[in-house]
Amino acid sequence: EFQYGHPDDTQSMPQWFVSSGPLMLCSCRAADRIVIYCLLAVPNAVDGGNIYNGTNYSTGIGPNAAFISPTVEYCYAKLVASSWCCLDTQIAPGVTRTSVRRTGTSWQCMAENGCDDAYYGGGGERGEDVLWTPQGADCNSPRILYLHGGSWMYGSPRSNGYDSLASKVAQVAGALVMVIDYPLIPVGNYSAIQQSALAALLWLSGHGPGGAECRSRAPLLVGGDSAGGGSAISVVLNAQADSSRWPAVSGAFVYSPWTNL
Repeated sequence: EFQYGHPDDTQSMPQWFVSSGPLMLCSCRAADRIVIYCLLAVPNAVDGGNIYNGTNYSTGIGPNAAFISPTVEYCYAKLVASSWCCLDTQIAPGVTRTSVRRTGTSWQCMAENGCDDAYYGGGGERGEDVLWTPQGADCNSPRILYLHGGSWMYGSPRSNGYDSLASKVAQVAGALVMVIDYPLIPVGNYSAIQQSALAALLWLSGHGPGGAECRSRAPLLVGGDSAGGGSAISVVLNAQADSSRWPAVSGAFVYSPWTNL
């Protein structure tokens, strides 16, 4: 029986559970080489390493081990032991980072106002977005609005590997990527997060490399993962529903989005 829960809630969970956290950009290293590069979530053992259905969840070794290479087995075991072990921290070369402070985006993340991210290093003044610009980009380059995951309760443009992910998306796609620091629950709610994302979409439609104003109509896309993926889909639907107010979206991509809520 598969059980799901928050990674920190080990006391109330059954014998083992699968983390419900966001997909992570991972790079597992062996002998100073990146040997696996992936987006994934992995099971976590909380029972001392008992074996279920032939799989030891403290090591990641199971009945299918014969079909898994030693490299994948090594990386999988490390991720099972600690799902935060292998977050990618490398920034794509040739991509520049610009901090963007848009009007009216400031908010406070504190334990006193119930902001969960304050316990994970995200406390203090928030609301500063990050814009990634690949080398050679101009006002005609595609622009991507990206919404990070984290159950709408934690995460930021600079945590959980999102800086690495955004920089590499920018490099591979040749597009500007802006990751916004929307107000987390309970500081924000569904409406506040949607309005924050839509306002960011409007801002991005008029700005290009390094945050400079651009008059040209470049392709505008929306992306996100987990909770942010659900919000990204909502942004696209809202923009389509009120095209007189919001800019047209050319496309969207999401990783494991929250949709059936």
